[in-house]
Amino acid sequence: YVYIRWQEPDSRGLSYEVQFSPDLNSGTWTNDLTKYEILPVGPVDVEFWAVTNRCDTTSDEVLSIRTEVGASFGP
Repeated sequence: YVYIRWQEPDSRGLSYEVQFSPDLNSGTWTNDLTKYEILPVGPVDVEFWAVTNRCDTTSDEVLSIRTEVGASFGP
């Protein structure tokens, strides 16, 4: 699973969190760190990185994946 993020998200007040849900109808999403491994991040261009997450596909568990982007802007 790959998503694109700013190269310096903290300085922009941004956070990124990979989340999983066993059922899209339930609306329950969690950030279970045991379900994925973050691989080395690589540049896309001068402003963005590609972040690759490796998920276990050997189990019978069905999961949906999303990236939640949070923003906090201070005074």
